[in-house]
Amino acid sequence: QRTGLMTRLRRWRMRNAITGRSYNTVIHAGYTTDPVGHELCRDVKAGHKYWYAVPNSPDAGFYDNLVSVDAAAHELDKYRALVGAVCGETVPGRESMYPDLCLDKTERGKAVATAGEARRWKQGALLLALCAGARFRRKDWSGEHFVELLRRLASDRPLCALLVGGLEDRNKHAALRSQLESARDLHIVDMAGKLTPREAAAVIGECDLCVGNDTFGLHAAVAAGTPSVVIMGGGDYPRWIPWRNPERHRMVVREMDCFGCGWECRYDDYHCVRGITVDEVMREIQMAL
Repeated sequence: QRTGLMTRLRRWRMRNAITGRSYNTVIHAGYTTDPVGHELCRDVKAGHKYWYAVPNSPDAGFYDNLVSVDAAAHELDKYRALVGAVCGETVPGRESMYPDLCLDKTERGKAVATAGEARRWKQGALLLALCAGARFRRKDWSGEHFVELLRRLASDRPLCALLVGGLEDRNKHAALRSQLESARDLHIVDMAGKLTPREAAAVIGECDLCVGNDTFGLHAAVAAGTPSVVIMGGGDYPRWIPWRNPERHRMVVREMDCFGCGWECRYDDYHCVRGITVDEVMREIQMAL
């Protein structure tokens, strides 16, 4: 989305590096119509080009293999169908297929040290990874909700909350900390911008629980094996719901008749997300634990 000269130059060089080669097979894995992805797939030379049979898509004419899938299926189920079509065989399903980040010893070691330092605050405290940021405002449960959630959790038992996020989450994290300065039995460690995505996933893997918006951290929790609770909206439901065990990786969903709107909200403020209560999230947390 950037338009600066250096950005345009880098984009041009990357595009030429891709389209200047010949391929046996090109696979466009994204179901959503993406003009840039389609242009790249159109312009490269390849023996076979795979995409999905998306109804009424104007961009599919140059693909010689279109794979039929359910538009509402989970994104990983779509990938499974695509890989099966490319390989010409049945691909294992959910019972044996799951994300694996293949974290190395350095990443795991940093995570163990980070979690160990946090746990030394108070013996027996719950170590919570909180992913309160959101790349898209529409998926943000709101800072006020997260403040109340942390207060409630800390009233049940000592709580050490690791605020996991990128540099763009610093202001939101600072606001959370300022509102919780007087909270008892609550220790907050702000990790905004201090970890790479892989290191953040490793840290989440060392926590007792991960809670937050529908964002990277909650998918990382699934891959890392940490129980999780995600606040899930309806814009693209159920394409990105937590993978695998629904008892261990739980959703809080406020189902509405407008689910599947593609985030073209008919209301003022995304009721499917902002309307979820702290009580509802607390119930799912208790179930996940």
